[in-house]
Amino acid sequence: MISKRLYFDDYVSSVPKKNQSVCGDIFGILRKPAYTLAILCDGIGSGIKANIAANMCCERVKNLSLSGLSLRKIFERISSETEKSKISDGFYCALSAVMLFPDGRAIAAAYEMPMPFMLTDGGKWVELKHERVGIFYEANFKLRENDALCFVSDGITQAGMGAAGAVGPEGVLSILNSSLHKIIMADMPKTLTLKACEVSGSFDDDTTAAVLCARQANMFCVFSGAPLLKTYDETAVKKLLSFDGKKAVCGSTTMDIFCRITGRKPKIDAAFFTDFIPPEYEIEGLDFASEGAITLNQCFNIMNDKEVLQKEQTPPAKLANLLNAADIIHFIEGMSVNKGHGDIMFKQMGILPRAEIIYKISNELIKSDKIVSKEKI
Repeated sequence: MISKRLYFDDYVSSVPKKNQSVCGDIFGILRKPAYTLAILCDGIGSGIKANIAANMCCERVKNLSLSGLSLRKIFERISSETEKSKISDGFYCALSAVMLFPDGRAIAAAYEMPMPFMLTDGGKWVELKHERVGIFYEANFKLRENDALCFVSDGITQAGMGAAGAVGPEGVLSILNSSLHKIIMADMPKTLTLKACEVSGSFDDDTTAAVLCARQANMFCVFSGAPLLKTYDETAVKKLLSFDGKKAVCGSTTMDIFCRITGRKPKIDAAFFTDFIPPEYEIEGLDFASEGAITLNQCFNIMNDKEVLQKEQTPPAKLANLLNAADIIHFIEGMSVNKGHGDIMFKQMGILPRAEIIYKISNELIKSDKIVSKEKI
């Protein structure tokens, strides 16, 4: 069973230092089924060199996490490498990051950067309790629905240094708490960057703030294709039914399997059924049911066309809207070969086989900041 989980919306305001065309701060986010990783990198210096350093560091953190390293191991490696880069006057960064797990568990780390701040369910922004680990700091905590995190670069905490006094972590907390319930969370980062400019009189440094907000994810599961062996049919249907979110079946054979296992009967909606538009079915317990390869291919062709999706109610458009509305999409992909996909008519119409079109749809969803997982059965 794939149960409800948290999703983290992100809002960012990043402003380059005055007289610079690019910002030396980079905020990045990596969304995977097992975790979400948020990173703020501050390239030392300003301009192009700082921007390159920050981008390189951000991508390195992502790649190390994809290789399976924990956040602590990542920071041990990067902080050690950075110390060596300081000596050789190479590219290097200050950075902070948070690894967030679906159940709300979280680990934050900061190297020569402010530790992120947290908004708790009690309605107050606080500093994360952290401890020193080598040459960086680490915090272990848990987020719940409606909690939030705020990242800031030192362009904010050090704003005003040498004049009336730097904003500092206490000043950041004061701004966050005084703005709470007065402005929407999406505008909080901009409020912080503008305040830094106000205190300094201008943007004297690259200045970035980012907020992550925890909420329950919108989840959607698509079952398409008959399992490799008939003995797996019941397992596949049970996986779909146990999914804690919206559910769809794509494929006439897949639909037959679902109805045979559950004893439910489909009702056809022939309103849009033509030679070019696949039929839609109404089945108890499903939010969507239609033909397989044709529906998936047509869905892919229009899933990024907002104007079409706002106007049309065809089955491919409905499926595209369900996919676009979800934060987390899980595909249950049957591995039985459909001999019909090799038919000359499919090839002439440019209809890709199920595995290929699900792969292409998944890539488009990932580009749109969705979390996508697949299991083959």
